[in-house]
Amino acid sequence: SLQINEKNLGPTKTFINLLNCVETEYVVFCDQDDIWTADRVQLTKNSTADILISQFEVFEEINAHNSKQHKLPKPSLLHGLLVPRFPGCSLSGRTDFISSLFGNHECDSLYDWLLVSRAILLGASFELTDETCFLYRRHAGTVTKMGHAPDGILKALKRRFMLIKDLCRFFGPGKGR
Repeated sequence: SLQINEKNLGPTKTFINLLNCVETEYVVFCDQDDIWTADRVQLTKNSTADILISQFEVFEEINAHNSKQHKLPKPSLLHGLLVPRFPGCSLSGRTDFISSLFGNHECDSLYDWLLVSRAILLGASFELTDETCFLYRRHAGTVTKMGHAPDGILKALKRRFMLIKDLCRFFGPGKGR
């Protein structure tokens, strides 16, 4: 069914609203212009990890014929806070686990950074695919460009502080985690 927000909620709140509507056992994230391999969903179903991180090839909007494989590293919190490397469209897993990472908490940071950081702090298991599972189109206006800050260092720092604030909300006093 079509979900329409009365006002622009931004990417994270929209993501959480949509995640609350999922009725399947697994969720596989996708941007509107990603190109998946035929086995991407099956790889998620076959994984025993809490979160599957899919390798991908990046191609630029302008030079669509020039793509290059982007080899993702193993997730670490320090690296994730300094240089986030996992776009939302590379993530998949069991719906119940991924939903538990958000709960009813207010979130201001980018959902993919928050999802990976909370999962690391909770001791989640991760699996990285060996093969490319999708093509990822990088647009001129992409916010992070895999760790770069095309919109300036101050906005990049603001995104990191928002992530730290959201992690404190989730794990702060009285949260029972």
